[in-house]
Amino acid sequence: MAVKVASARSDENKAAHGGKAGDQTGKEVSTQNWYLHKKGWRVFRAKNPGVAEKIAEQGDWL
Repeated sequence: MAVKVASARSDENKAAHGGKAGDQTGKEVSTQNWYLHKKGWRVFRAKNPGVAEKIAEQGDWL
C-alpha cells in the first residue's frame, strides 16, 4: 500500500482561513501519493485513541 499525503488547501471560500470546519465543497481536501516537499511536512496526530480511530475510518475517501 502506498503512503498518501492529505492536505486541506483552501476553504469553501477559496481562502486559506476563515471558513467553516469540514469539506463543504468536496474539493477542500486533497490526497496524493507521498512526495518530498521542499518545505517539509507538519504532522498532526490525535492524542485520543477514539478520535484517531474516527480519523482512520475516514480513509475510505483516499
